[in-house]
Amino acid sequence: MISQRSATYFCRLRLVAMRLLVGLACVAVNDAAARAGGGPENLFLVVNPRSYESLTIANHYQAWRGIAGANVFYLPWEGTTEITDLASFREKILLPIFTEIGNRKLDQQIDYVVYSAGYPYGVTIREKREGEMAEPVASLTSATYLYNLAIQNSPQLEGLQSNYYMRQPDSRLGDEPLGFSSAYRFDLLGRRVQARSGRAYMLSAMLGHTGNRGNTLTEILTYLRSAISADGSRPAGTIYFVRNDDRRSTARHDVFDEAAAAVRRAGIEAEVLTGVLPSNKRDVAGLCSGAANFSWADSGSSLLPGAFCDNLTSFGGVLAGGRGQTQLSEFLRFGAAGACGTVAEPTVHNKLQINGRPVEYQLKFPHPLVHAYYVSGCSLAEAFYQSIMGPYQQLLVGDPLCQPWAVPAEVHVAGLDVSQPVSGSVDLAPSAVSLRAPVDHFEFFVDGIQLASCRDGESISLDSTKLGDGVHELRVASIEASPLETQGHASALFRVDNQGRTIQLQRVDGGGVLTKEAFAVEVEAPNSSEILLYLNREIVGKIAGDKGALTIDPAKYGGGPLTFRALGLAENADQRPVFSEPMIVESEIALRQPVGGIP
Repeated sequence: MISQRSATYFCRLRLVAMRLLVGLACVAVNDAAARAGGGPENLFLVVNPRSYESLTIANHYQAWRGIAGANVFYLPWEGTTEITDLASFREKILLPIFTEIGNRKLDQQIDYVVYSAGYPYGVTIREKREGEMAEPVASLTSATYLYNLAIQNSPQLEGLQSNYYMRQPDSRLGDEPLGFSSAYRFDLLGRRVQARSGRAYMLSAMLGHTGNRGNTLTEILTYLRSAISADGSRPAGTIYFVRNDDRRSTARHDVFDEAAAAVRRAGIEAEVLTGVLPSNKRDVAGLCSGAANFSWADSGSSLLPGAFCDNLTSFGGVLAGGRGQTQLSEFLRFGAAGACGTVAEPTVHNKLQINGRPVEYQLKFPHPLVHAYYVSGCSLAEAFYQSIMGPYQQLLVGDPLCQPWAVPAEVHVAGLDVSQPVSGSVDLAPSAVSLRAPVDHFEFFVDGIQLASCRDGESISLDSTKLGDGVHELRVASIEASPLETQGHASALFRVDNQGRTIQLQRVDGGGVLTKEAFAVEVEAPNSSEILLYLNREIVGKIAGDKGALTIDPAKYGGGPLTFRALGLAENADQRPVFSEPMIVESEIALRQPVGGIP
């Protein structure tokens, strides 16, 4: 069980990233920077540019979560959004994602690969064998979490003990929440081991699914916005564990009391009820249940922002037609921050035991302690993946960064006057106000790329001559000096002026932020050989010479906030490019339509 002290144990290991732009006036943190919970700098957002829904969901999520353009990847997919084959998934989705992470020099900071809508929710990993009841179908998210096994086409992908990150409540290691990092390696016993001698993972989730039994675009945007609003709110609600005589409940409800006690020790209310769903409860902060069919509307209960809901049934993650059970999308429709379910018939009959106790309930479905991990301050994705032993059929949908019970610090940075241009080197001295514990160290990012770490009380020297003139973004994350190691965040735009280069990006139609129609922009960057217009990391227009105009059709890029930037390439090879201020346009396109403006 989770003790009062260990309920907050959550740490992360993080290798110090590239230092090309920063001269350090501090020491590295054991050649690593630890963090827990994750933040926007740790998330790689994968977007299907052929899908209006995928673009629109991603546009909003990026803006709401503050995800840098460097962390957004437009990956075309024109196949099914239901079940694809392993070769197509590996060659057209998984490998391009990890290749792009490496090419962008983000591999030392990415812990989450998150899909917007528009991708298949399941992956057939092999042919079904004669007499076999379970379907050999993995979920998109778990096949990404188990990326090493998927790339190798390893039979261990569908193993019932493939997730060494799972805490094992009845083992010698116990159920202590353990911080996740993509840099961690785990052995078969769940112990962290040295790099290359254990198994690595990558947290993954889908923001939403709009096909068949998924959710509408409006529903997805609504529950994502609600989830983000829940961060750090410590909801005044109750985690409910609901048992009944159905085999879907009996599979794991013998540990409901244990899980509820662990939740209470973390200071959060928990109740174990009898039935299918909580009845007329207006304070549902989380749910663990087991039933084939249910109607949340008929229960009379309400989900609080940040709630994670887990119902054990065979087809909860089957988001295609033809299945009679209630899908995970029902919870999301009524405001859950996240929900999970299997994408094919799991048929668990394994009689694996630990210390003489059956653990069938742990194999393909989350252990009820998932809620204890969540209320300890874990992110939704961290809580989920450390609770399930054989996750390959489980689909996780919602906001993986949601952290309702985290306590972030308030971060400040001295030495950077954003009202004045920066030249040469500037010393940055971070500090933080924490409600729970002092800060151990800080991590620095410029234009989305991790640069360095320094301990509390130290500073870094930022060499602006290597950035190029124009506008850049500084992000600073504080890492708490406690077992939980929660992150706090601060960010600011600043202007660099070392070579006297300038660039101006502006709309010429006089329009404001909101638009439904195509609009024109003018860009001028004196002494430039070419000007490039970007949406995140994708080029959407080019101008020969040092000035010109472009027409932008927002219909190509989906609805919601769009952030454009211009970059002027210098005529003189000794000069660096110049970067414009970001230009934010809110696309009001409401109707679903074909898109394809992003290559």
